[in-house]
Amino acid sequence: MPGTDPGVKMPTFGHELARLGMTKYDRNMAVERVTISVDSELAEAVRQAARDDAQNLSAWLVDAARRRLAARGLRDVLAEWEAEHGAFSDSELVDARTRLIS
Repeated sequence: MPGTDPGVKMPTFGHELARLGMTKYDRNMAVERVTISVDSELAEAVRQAARDDAQNLSAWLVDAARRRLAARGLRDVLAEWEAEHGAFSDSELVDARTRLIS
């Protein structure tokens, strides 16, 4: 990659860094190591998913955590909207599901 320090290993999620305007891993970024325990079958499924997505395990898990937090934020926005405007109708929910799937 032009302009990249050859001594700095690019993470496998480089496309995401590029989207954010970063050209290489920021060595000054605050990183915290976290240890988790999962059952063996889940651990292997996650490792395989990371391989399938051409990501290292940490990057895959970080992406999953970010997506879960985004979904949580969306849930909060929808709850606020319903509190102000009333519950979504069945047809609105069907339309939303259709849009999400397509």
